[in-house]
Amino acid sequence: MNDLIKHDEWYRQLIDDLRLINFQKIVQAKHEIGKRILKDELKFGKPKYGDHTIENLAKDLDVDKSDLKRCIQFAKKYPNLEKVTAGHQLSWRYIRKNLLPESVHFSSESTEWTTPEIIIEKTIQLLGEIDLDPCSNPDFPNVPAKNHFSKIDNGLEKDWYGKVYMNPPYGNVIKKWIEKVCTEYEKDNIKEAIVLVPSRTDTEWFRRLVNHPRCFIWGRLKFGDSGNSAPFSSMIVYLGRSINGFIEIFSDIGDIYNLIK
Repeated sequence: MNDLIKHDEWYRQLIDDLRLINFQKIVQAKHEIGKRILKDELKFGKPKYGDHTIENLAKDLDVDKSDLKRCIQFAKKYPNLEKVTAGHQLSWRYIRKNLLPESVHFSSESTEWTTPEIIIEKTIQLLGEIDLDPCSNPDFPNVPAKNHFSKIDNGLEKDWYGKVYMNPPYGNVIKKWIEKVCTEYEKDNIKEAIVLVPSRTDTEWFRRLVNHPRCFIWGRLKFGDSGNSAPFSSMIVYLGRSINGFIEIFSDIGDIYNLIK
């Protein structure tokens, strides 16, 4: 799949343009790189590149993948570079540290964790498509949903619909998200949902999901670009009627259980 991307005309042009930009001054270059990538959202209808494309870009440009994502964040958050610098000579390190939110979330202190690619692939295989990601990363969504709610949108106050993928914040607020997805499903507002959460069997919100099959993932997932595994075990919960499909698709990454009444 990675090699196929390289044969696309838009990708070859993208590489040529980014190589030229990379010779400019560092902060201006980072901003221009982000702007150039974002241009493809309108021109080629590719608003969600995914890890495959970003990995290819990073390798061909000989840059760090996380830094490339920062460039995209930078251009998206600050379309006008002059307003950011305001005559000051800001370093790229200062901008990264002080002006941009975390692009990947995998420290033990974080409440947000970007979804591993294997979970996204299996979700699409089961659902066919994702209509809504209600807990999206605001700067670089890695879930290829038709629509995203970021933290600013506050998905808890929005109407949900269609086929949903949810990877909620993992702090105390998680119980509100679990209640929301269960309620929306019970009201028939959403057709199906895949939920990725820690397997915390001692919590009240875990019991709220008791009537739905779940896959307890073997080992510990690696989130975002982290080389380290998460400090907790994870589970996938399915809300829907295609239970046999859920079992078939997810059973190769964990043990699947359903409530016996």
